[in-house]
Amino acid sequence: MAPPPFSQRLGYTPEHYLFVWRAMEALVDEGLVRSLGCSNMTVRKLEALWGAAAHKPVNIQVELHPFLAQHALKAYCDARGILMTGYHPLGSPSRPAQ
Repeated sequence: MAPPPFSQRLGYTPEHYLFVWRAMEALVDEGLVRSLGCSNMTVRKLEALWGAAAHKPVNIQVELHPFLAQHALKAYCDARGILMTGYHPLGSPSRPAQ
């Protein structure tokens, strides 16, 4: 499978992400990797991946702390058995005020 064409603007596209995910699934199929995870995905992005993935993600790493509790994402992951790993557990001092 050839990678989808890149646009002028780099960033997330479902096609690019799924292309990379499929390549990682091949590593699982070859026995080189035990399981797959992802990072910094929203419920919407994770839902698109969940519907298309042959090997479901077992972990997601996101910014997670008392000021960014990610309740909807946590509920989504809990319902599907996806473990969450948080970074910046005490908050991100460099994050701009919202």
